[in-house]
Amino acid sequence: MARFYQNPQAVILEDLSKLIRQPDGDMLIQDDTGSWTHTVVYRCRWNDAIGLAPRRYIDRSPDYTYLICDGIKIAKEKPGIARMTVTYVGNQDGAGGTGLGGQFEEIEELNKNSRQEDIQKHPKFKDGSWDAFKIVRHPDTGEEVLLSEITDQAAKDKAEFLRFSNNSDGIAESLAGEEDYIAGGAEFRKTFQQSSKPSGITVGTIDTPSGAPTVSGSYDWLATGESWARQGGKYRITRTWMLSGPNGWNKEVYGNV
Repeated sequence: MARFYQNPQAVILEDLSKLIRQPDGDMLIQDDTGSWTHTVVYRCRWNDAIGLAPRRYIDRSPDYTYLICDGIKIAKEKPGIARMTVTYVGNQDGAGGTGLGGQFEEIEELNKNSRQEDIQKHPKFKDGSWDAFKIVRHPDTGEEVLLSEITDQAAKDKAEFLRFSNNSDGIAESLAGEEDYIAGGAEFRKTFQQSSKPSGITVGTIDTPSGAPTVSGSYDWLATGESWARQGGKYRITRTWMLSGPNGWNKEVYGNV
């Protein structure tokens, strides 16, 4: 009977003049937005690594063609040998039938908050509810008087507010010394994805964001921020808006330019 012996010194030589995919390096991760990341590890000659590296935002995963190269890391494994880790990212758009689905879903977030405002911006200050407690400087005489004591409307409109009265009236006592108040507010944030480069919104202007809670009265939204990143051949965009106070944003200042 013939016997065969394996040479313990024998090794399998890789052709490292090209990228050699390593069987122990593959990994698939799906994030909370539904996007997939496919990690592939290769080996090649160190001097050839840059020339052989996949092209970012152009080359696709060897297994999932809807995932596009998004990052490359090259480390020297040993003299003359490079270990290359390539990440491919994206979403399944219905092609391939691989079962790795995960369409990106729009994310809408509402964050209710508060901010300090001048007491003169309070709705009751503006609607006349507190006129009987306002001490003002009379525009004609310069005297400090209660606003309610001025009978001429033109003079009332010109009167300079100084402070609230501290007489024994319950409301007046509670208002005395107040210069600021905490106003309720909100921020609306929307994150979505599209294939084309975003045209952008005009930050610093009054806007009506789709998906935002409906507001009543003079309340409106101000566009406050936008950011986007290209990932896997698509653009992920995040936009933010801030809710006004009850008198709305100043249309002369924040209207469309």
